[in-house]
Amino acid sequence: MLSVKELVIKNNQQDLVLIDGLSFTVNENDKIAIIGSEGSGKSTLLSTVYGSKLDYIDVTGEIIRPGVIAYLNQNILNLYENELVVHYLETNIPEDIYHYYDIIYKLFNQFDLDFNEYKHRSLNTLSGGERVKIGLIKCLMISPDLLLLDEPSNDIDFETIMFLESFMKETTIPLLFISHDQRLLENVSTGIIHLQQVHKKTKPKTYFLNVDYKTYKEKYLNKFESDLMVARKQRADYDKKMDKFRQIYQKVEHQQDQAVRDPVLGRLLKKKIKSLKSQEKRYQKEKDLFIDIPEKEEPMYIYFEKENKVNSKKTILDLDLVDFKLPNGIVIPNIKLNISVIDKVVITGKNGIGKTTLIKYIYDELGKRSVKVGYISQNYFDIMDKEDTVLYYLLNKQTKYNESKIRQILGTLGLKKDEMLFKLKDISEGTKLKILLLVLVSNDYEILLLDEPTRNISPINQDEIYNLFLSFKGAILAVTHDRTFIETVFDDIYVLSKEGLRKT
Repeated sequence: MLSVKELVIKNNQQDLVLIDGLSFTVNENDKIAIIGSEGSGKSTLLSTVYGSKLDYIDVTGEIIRPGVIAYLNQNILNLYENELVVHYLETNIPEDIYHYYDIIYKLFNQFDLDFNEYKHRSLNTLSGGERVKIGLIKCLMISPDLLLLDEPSNDIDFETIMFLESFMKETTIPLLFISHDQRLLENVSTGIIHLQQVHKKTKPKTYFLNVDYKTYKEKYLNKFESDLMVARKQRADYDKKMDKFRQIYQKVEHQQDQAVRDPVLGRLLKKKIKSLKSQEKRYQKEKDLFIDIPEKEEPMYIYFEKENKVNSKKTILDLDLVDFKLPNGIVIPNIKLNISVIDKVVITGKNGIGKTTLIKYIYDELGKRSVKVGYISQNYFDIMDKEDTVLYYLLNKQTKYNESKIRQILGTLGLKKDEMLFKLKDISEGTKLKILLLVLVSNDYEILLLDEPTRNISPINQDEIYNLFLSFKGAILAVTHDRTFIETVFDDIYVLSKEGLRKT
């Protein structure tokens, strides 16, 4: 069992408390998900639970750990980029590796992989799904009492997502994991830890409930709406009382000014002024007890213009490729795709099959014609200059809004004044995504090309992105493995494989 009591984690580099007073337990068969926006401390919490010593944080509180903990880090590739699979599996194993070879072969078979085929391959030659499977194998080799998973569903295809979800549901090992995949969260989690940074990202707020994700989300959103109504009513009632109070106070002050020749009336009015000041203090004490106006975790006040009209019969894309060559030399035949201006199309397929390459090719082809194209790439710096400031980039990517309006909008999206002048390389991935979304709504595009557009936003707020794209009047062509996004927004699903592109 894992037991955490009154945990406080402070980031000394930013002089920021990430987590304040968090308590929770992970028992047998528990599947506890950690959610929250980028920078809220999710990965730091996992590392702290694991026992990693991070020099940029101070930790207080009590952590009682089980005997053996396995940790699947989201940065496997960064840590072991050129390692052979066999050497990666041998790293930091507590006993003689040869003791584990029977286990390794058994686990590879269980995960439908051939150890002999993979053992001499470098990790950087593997797909995202293959890396996740081999990372899990390494974790299971040591028979852990607790399994920590940091974003295991990132960058993997449908086949691996389904495998991962099935594994997480069926394993008897207690799990503490991070994921942005709403469907995986709904199907796996038995409890939720929600980390937030409120008050302009200066104050931590944490929730822990032993309920599934769907139930938690409903409770959280209902509480948000309820608290918002109460907070607004408290302030509205206070404003009314203060308006009435000020009118009475001014009237008594005026009467007091006029009563200079009537000492008796003057004394009565002086007592009344004193009584009114006491009343004002009571009102102020009431105000001090107001609940905070709840803040959205990741404000997404971005909307497409409703009056944007399109010609529904116009063909945006008519693609017919006999052979499509990928950078790795593989040639995919028979890629045909016809998109009108009102179509919503998604392309799925295995990792490494060329979905991103195809989207980039289509973007370049449409750019040669008179088609107005909006684009969000998987790697944001494919389309952003990392040295640009936030404000400079937005002013140069659209003409709809002037600087004053852009600053105003950025403020509603949660950026402080100084952050608007940060270079793009120094802001979070979630903030980069908001900026790219703002570019999309600030221009009149006929088609949007989107490569994994929901991956850097808290799952609690992903519905707002779904609704944003649902309201777009033009065409959308996207690559995504977000199952909820696909079901909510798209009409047609295509699968890219070595045989070509086919509609499901």
